Amino acid sequence: MISPIQEIKSFVAENRTSDALSRLRELSQSNKQVHDAVHIVLAEFNDLTSQRLKGTIDNSEATRRLNIIHDKVLIALGAFDGQGRVLRGAILRNAKSSSSNAIIVLSLFSIFFAIIFFRDTEGGDVQVMSLILGFCSFIGLLLVVIISAFKSK
Repeated sequence: MISPIQEIKSFVAENRTSDALSRLRELSQSNKQVHDAVHIVLAEFNDLTSQRLKGTIDNSEATRRLNIIHDKVLIALGAFDGQGRVLRGAILRNAKSSSSNAIIVLSLFSIFFAIIFFRDTEGGDVQVMSLILGFCSFIGLLLVVIISAFKSK
């Protein structure tokens, strides 16, 4: 007999996303957080399906978004044991919010250094200001990546 996890993986491999999400929704009912996360992914899939039916999305964008949904389904499987039960303490992170946090930190870092470097500049050279701002953005992004690496451990 095939395990529920293997069943969902085979649904994803066969591009049967609706079946995979339905099965995942059934399995996640015992954990509100996981169940809510599955519903969010299901809403994304329904939105994508609606856009496809209306013809408001091109094929390459639809494929890209479907691949992201498949990735989310496979990530969600990490919250389950081999028999399809939600693991105790399973938490699914919202990748969108961590990306948003990284962008906010990067932006604040850039603005902070831009203010420090340019506060005494009176109509300074735009190219130099752009170069410094770009460098500050790079340093900010580097810090975000380093901090994220330590948080994941």
